[in-house]
Amino acid sequence: MTYKQEWKENFWYKKATDVVREDLFCTHCNFPIYPVKWTSDIEMQYEYNLKLAEKEKYFKLKPEAYFVIFAALVLIGVGVYAILVN
Repeated sequence: MTYKQEWKENFWYKKATDVVREDLFCTHCNFPIYPVKWTSDIEMQYEYNLKLAEKEKYFKLKPEAYFVIFAALVLIGVGVYAILVN
């Protein structure tokens, strides 16, 4: 059983969401086991492992976001300087 966390990514940032997807794969017959065919034992293992699955906390700004923040700070600084000089 594998758990995969979904990621949200756009132009400004990349972050991990709270959504976790799970896949159950039989190594004997090399075929996925869908939730419709789960037995009560598989269901109990699923619930137990889902509690143990760690949800990663991740948020990272991309370089484009840092550039916009820096440019905004520079513009604000230039504006304050222009007001104080006059």
